[in-house]
Amino acid sequence: MGADRGVLRESAVASTRARNVGAERGGRGRVERSGGFFRELLQLVDVGDNPIELSRPDGQLGLGHAEARQGGNPAHDLRRHRRGAGGHPKIVSRKTNSAVRGREKRRSSRAPRPLRSRISKLARERSILALARLSKRSGFQAWIVGGAVRDLALGRDPAEIDLAVTGDAGEISSALESEGFGRAVLLSGERRPRVYRVAGRGRMLDLAEVEGGSIGRDLGRRDFTVNAVAWALDPGELVDPFGGMADLAARRLRMVAEENLVDDPLRPLRAARLIATHGLRPEPRTSAACRRVAPALAGVARERVQGELARLLAAREAAPALVWAAKIGLLGPAFDFELSARAWSAAARALRRLDDASVARLPPTRRRRLRLALLAAGLSLSPGKAAQWLRRLRSSGDETHEVSRLLELAVTARDLRTDDDTWRWLLRAGDRAADALLLLGAIDSRFRSTAARLSRSIARRRPILDVRGQDLLDWLDIAPGPRVGSLLEAVRVEALAGRVRTRREAREWLRRRAGEAAPGPGS
Repeated sequence: MGADRGVLRESAVASTRARNVGAERGGRGRVERSGGFFRELLQLVDVGDNPIELSRPDGQLGLGHAEARQGGNPAHDLRRHRRGAGGHPKIVSRKTNSAVRGREKRRSSRAPRPLRSRISKLARERSILALARLSKRSGFQAWIVGGAVRDLALGRDPAEIDLAVTGDAGEISSALESEGFGRAVLLSGERRPRVYRVAGRGRMLDLAEVEGGSIGRDLGRRDFTVNAVAWALDPGELVDPFGGMADLAARRLRMVAEENLVDDPLRPLRAARLIATHGLRPEPRTSAACRRVAPALAGVARERVQGELARLLAAREAAPALVWAAKIGLLGPAFDFELSARAWSAAARALRRLDDASVARLPPTRRRRLRLALLAAGLSLSPGKAAQWLRRLRSSGDETHEVSRLLELAVTARDLRTDDDTWRWLLRAGDRAADALLLLGAIDSRFRSTAARLSRSIARRRPILDVRGQDLLDWLDIAPGPRVGSLLEAVRVEALAGRVRTRREAREWLRRRAGEAAPGPGS
């Protein structure tokens, strides 16, 4: 630009006094609106997603200060809500970062052939075809984004599909609902950007309005490069501005920008979850940034923290992620429990005992409950204290009950002395017996032989007879009361041990035990 040309910068607040910003050699001047120069210059000026009026009546080029843009972006207002309870994890605001500006031009990338094949198959599903038709008819753009693209690249089948759209997500979701693809539900409340879920037939679809005015900027506000990827439904191309596919192929976990982690302190915990569920390895800069952000996790809503912990602890192999989380100081705020760094590291390493093949074969819910119970034992919590702790973590009522029950069974199994004690314990343990013995061996290696002996008893136990309290009242002619429960447990123990095999034998055994005979119906 010549020395006689310049750009006039004005305040968007109220300034009426123009300030000329000199060009190359400090010269001052005005840019005339005539000719093609002005049009070419406008193409070079990045005014963000909410430009103020550039063209001034006097022929000068006016730019507003970035901190005072008119109108603003409602998405940025979400930052003050990011730690509030009840927020949906997909509507936490993400800061714009400077990396986007330099890389947004390199939007399209060549997708690996397996990914193209899997997305092509997904794109033939009726709901996605319907969305593509709506996109062409209404003129909006739509992308499959984030975890769905990541998991498809790994050959996993995502249970839900996250989509970003440039149009009105409410209208698009309502249109899908009217075509019979499920009910459209607003997830974001009054917050922006709006997120709707369409659930009912087939996969769940979560539709979010694009943040920042473009898909490149939307991806630039995400947590990790493996999640900052998108697939455009039309023209069917991969958008990977930060090299997420290369990182995924290398099993590398790399942040998009540290300020994105600061903006939502849950994200370091999500990093730990991705280590557990996807086998990713954080690169050093990402680990260092997560360490700096970790203390702020204490201010995140417990419901959001619980959601990430639940998925982490249900993974086939959780200990490496927890060891990493302990190293960066994440476990204290995550589990709302104060321990020294050394104690947290020891507790995390102890969970390696539940990463073996026998545990990996269990359903995810059982894996998670076993690990919570072992962690509670490592924190020296009694079953009652463990229940209080889990309620504080916002675990469900069922989860709290099952974990505290497992812990109680493991503790009592250490003190079994006789065969009758063993059979009585097995009766009370029921279907939890195998998991309780796994937990017993993991809590203290000195009791592994005890756990092995009790496991052999599990293999020998016989079916429990269908003998009920009313049967005892009829057979023994006794009144209802605590004695009925005691006798019922005793006869079930006999059946479990194989010493009573039929209802007739049960009746005779009970009569001898009660020391009296009473008429009753035949078996």
